[in-house]
Amino acid sequence: MYTAADAIKDTVLFSAEFVPQQVRKIRIEICSGCKKFRKMTRTCQDCGCQMDLKAMYAKSSCPDEKW
Repeated sequence: MYTAADAIKDTVLFSAEFVPQQVRKIRIEICSGCKKFRKMTRTCQDCGCQMDLKAMYAKSSCPDEKW
């Protein structure tokens, strides 16, 4: 699994790959409809990630394999 630490490292080293805005939007829509999505903090109950950030990284994925 691609972790927050991996994302930070890749961003700092300028090697992070990002998805197009439309893909990010679709990922967020999928998350928003999930029962494990915490609307107040916009985080995932399973992985604890802030989904607006996680959704933009190409190497990241949903812990329930929804995207």
